Amino acid sequence: MKKQAVILAAGEGTRMKSGMPKVMHKAVGKPLVTHVTDSAAAAGVDDLIVVVGHGAEQVKAILPDHAHAVLQAEQLGTGHAVQMTEGLIDPASLVLILCGDAPLLTPETLQTFMDFHQHQGNAATVL
Repeated sequence: MKKQAVILAAGEGTRMKSGMPKVMHKAVGKPLVTHVTDSAAAAGVDDLIVVVGHGAEQVKAILPDHAHAVLQAEQLGTGHAVQMTEGLIDPASLVLILCGDAPLLTPETLQTFMDFHQHQGNAATVL
């Protein structure tokens, strides 16, 4: 089964009191979103779709070459961000929706999560 990840990376991060996009802040020397894209790829995700918005050009510049960037021009919430990926999601694929500012998800956690979802036959699974 094809595996896709929608990575939500459009937010401004106003609580961080920084002009830098939230997902560009670094943890252990790498931007937060890079930890997420690396973990998803290492977990066997075939297709990375990154929703960008605030600081879109900065974020797109650090994405892996194989990632698809989708612009959310107005940040109207999480559901709206996912809607921006319409046309890129294969209805037959397993789709992860990940936060671009959650660098602690390991490839092992993502793989175990996807395996659990598939074995349970769920329509949706929340971690």
